[in-house]
Amino acid sequence: MTFPHGAPELPFLCACFTEMVHRYGLPVFGTAGAIDAKVVGAEAGAQVMYQCLMSAFSGADFVHDVGLMDHAQMISPELIVLTDEIIGMVSVSMEGIGTNDEALALDLIHKVGPGGNYLEEDHTFEHFREFWVPTIMDRTQLSTDTSSQPVIHCEELLNQRTKQIMKSAPGHPLPEDIEREIRKLETSWFSEFGVKYEYPTAERR
Repeated sequence: MTFPHGAPELPFLCACFTEMVHRYGLPVFGTAGAIDAKVVGAEAGAQVMYQCLMSAFSGADFVHDVGLMDHAQMISPELIVLTDEIIGMVSVSMEGIGTNDEALALDLIHKVGPGGNYLEEDHTFEHFREFWVPTIMDRTQLSTDTSSQPVIHCEELLNQRTKQIMKSAPGHPLPEDIEREIRKLETSWFSEFGVKYEYPTAERR
């Protein structure tokens, strides 16, 4: 049976389920990045964005399944990076607009007025960098001479970013005692289903 992870009905179902479970004071999960698409492209981006928004707006306590593709049959490093970018965009909406005295700066507005220059004010200098910056989306504007400025597709930037992370990110091995406990749990799960699994040795990893 095909389980449509990327269908809009699934995040909507999770949102409804979240409302019900929260009524009883219990935690519940949502999804963000579990899609039907087989390649990372427009279909994948649309499904991930919808899932992330629905999970965030519904208030799911634990959001998982980042990077799963083709009905959760494979996982994609590129999709993980893309989902991380989309989560950053969604986070901007969830944070909202600051309404404290520092953010509103009403005194400054009265001081400078509609015809003044806010670029000269310290408040502008202190806050003008407070915006989200993409890592795999090109915000540059094309010049009139497009031959001297090739268009870089998002998929290409995504591929480059993913390779950079995988190449430069240091490993973070788990402490031996924690790894032993995890293996005990896994062994019990395998045994329950009659599966024999041999853990790789250090030489075979």
